Amino acid sequence: MSSAAIDRTGLAGVFRRWFPVRRGSTSASGEGSATSVPAAVVYSEAFFEEYLSRSLRSARAVLPAVLERIPARSVIDVGCGWGAWLQAARELGVERVLGVDGEYVDRHKMLIREEEFVPCRLDRDPGALAMAAGGVRFELACCLEVAEHLPEAAAAPLVEGLTTLSDVVLFSAAVPFQGGTHHVNEQWPEFWALLFRSRGYLCSDFLRRQFWTSPLVDWWYAQNLLLFVRSGTPAARRVPIPETPAPLAAVHPCNYLCRAVPDGHVHFPSLRALSAEWLAGPGASGGSE
Repeated sequence: MSSAAIDRTGLAGVFRRWFPVRRGSTSASGEGSATSVPAAVVYSEAFFEEYLSRSLRSARAVLPAVLERIPARSVIDVGCGWGAWLQAARELGVERVLGVDGEYVDRHKMLIREEEFVPCRLDRDPGALAMAAGGVRFELACCLEVAEHLPEAAAAPLVEGLTTLSDVVLFSAAVPFQGGTHHVNEQWPEFWALLFRSRGYLCSDFLRRQFWTSPLVDWWYAQNLLLFVRSGTPAARRVPIPETPAPLAAVHPCNYLCRAVPDGHVHFPSLRALSAEWLAGPGASGGSE
């Protein structure tokens, strides 16, 4: 089934009915950039500075786990900002990287070389991504905390564009009421998983449990990271795929704390320690049964 067919059958309307979409939120939560609004209106230099340091730390923690299963030598990051995830990929030995984002990204502050960046409007047709990449495919495509910044009408074209770039897509997007700068299309992960499924991609959800309690990975990545792989490819045999789909919608306790109480972040360390001890299993803490 094509993405256009999905739109005609009213998938977006179904999800609006089941899960009301959070629009127009402006509270900061540190996610990546957008490509459909003027940077001067929404994205300040302070926004990118915060995004850079936190994203680089998260990328250095997450990417080794991804590359262990998907030994990619080429990576493209759609909505790359200043290139933190691509810098981390370089540090891990990835040979070819390409960043795609809006014209407004300051080239002088990027962590990748100028020739490794291509400006592109992601709210355009899906062919724009393939053109930006020069028709070249990559062994891994990333699109992290970007999709929520684009209008709902751009959701299916974005997924179609990503699947033209790689058989493997590392993807995360804000859930409803997550909050953030210029979030106009917050959706539950099932919404995106169904779009990827329509393109012949399977969902592997092994990263969230691995990094759920990690202090090195920001909660929005721990909450939202999914790996989509094209069915029937070697990559699909390298990652765990459940025989039957499991629920994907989940809200990280840190997200809840940020939204529920002032200064919720002060509770993060004790929450993570408690969760880590539980997930370690019986006997890990030395206590009696």
